[in-house]
Amino acid sequence: MITLLRLIFAHIISDFVFQCDKICAGKQGKTKKKYVYQLVHGSIHALMAYLFVADRNNWIIPLTIFISHILMDYIKVEYMKKKCRIVHHRPTCSYSRYSCLMVIFI
Repeated sequence: MITLLRLIFAHIISDFVFQCDKICAGKQGKTKKKYVYQLVHGSIHALMAYLFVADRNNWIIPLTIFISHILMDYIKVEYMKKKCRIVHHRPTCSYSRYSCLMVIFI
């Protein structure tokens, strides 16, 4: 349970402190540079998860967070943007990521 709380806190810090407007806008860009921004965003989340979990031998959690963030951002930007305007609302995005965290720990 403590690990889950640490991951949620790491996610909040990563999204609302370390994700600047440039990264947020860059992920939604129309050029191939958006993939660089998505990788940077996923790396920030993985690094924060690694630091907050504080288990230096456990790379599974940060790797899972890295891959899930990149996949969710890719799906959100490429597919859902065309169909739904609410996708860019941060709480909607966060709920899907929290759900992913819950599935990891169940």
